[in-house]
Amino acid sequence: ETIVGEIDLSSNDLLEKVSMNALKAHSDLLKITSNDFLADIFFTSLESVGGDVFIQSNDDDAGRGLINLQMPALVSVGGDLSVASNDALPSLFFPSLVSVGDSVQCDGNDVLESFCAPLLSEVADNFVLGTAPHLTTVCVDTEIVVGDIVNVNGDGISATNPKKSSDPLRWQLATTAQKKRRNWKRRRRKRERRIPT
Repeated sequence: ETIVGEIDLSSNDLLEKVSMNALKAHSDLLKITSNDFLADIFFTSLESVGGDVFIQSNDDDAGRGLINLQMPALVSVGGDLSVASNDALPSLFFPSLVSVGDSVQCDGNDVLESFCAPLLSEVADNFVLGTAPHLTTVCVDTEIVVGDIVNVNGDGISATNPKKSSDPLRWQLATTAQKKRRNWKRRRRKRERRIPT
């Protein structure tokens, strides 16, 4: 099934779940914002969105809100992919995502611990995972061509490249396994320095 035109589910005080599992393609804006009690979003067959995807501010003052976002088949987004200010969302996993036509903006997600998009290889503008104090895992297993700025800030994770040129930036985050291996080697060297001979 394909939907032409905007999908805008915003400011619905009673909305708890969005499930559009038959939707395969959407040609325009997909916006799900400011739904205080929305806990689950399921787009299990959605492969492409021609416009922006905004999933923002789905929480209430008590810290309840979006905890589950599933878009396992999503391959491409034509505009921005913005998942921001969802204060209860613990993880983001886009297993099939390859390209974003504008920016990836995932910031202000207070309890976000992991962002994984193992196949992501092209972001036309900015790649920002900022203001996520609990972010400990970023899984991007391929080299990403980023058109402008890379900014990743989390708990022990930091990568900033404020690039301002016309050439795309080729950038790769170390995978979780590589980071664990480097951390293990660092700890081992520290222990070896402390052992008296």
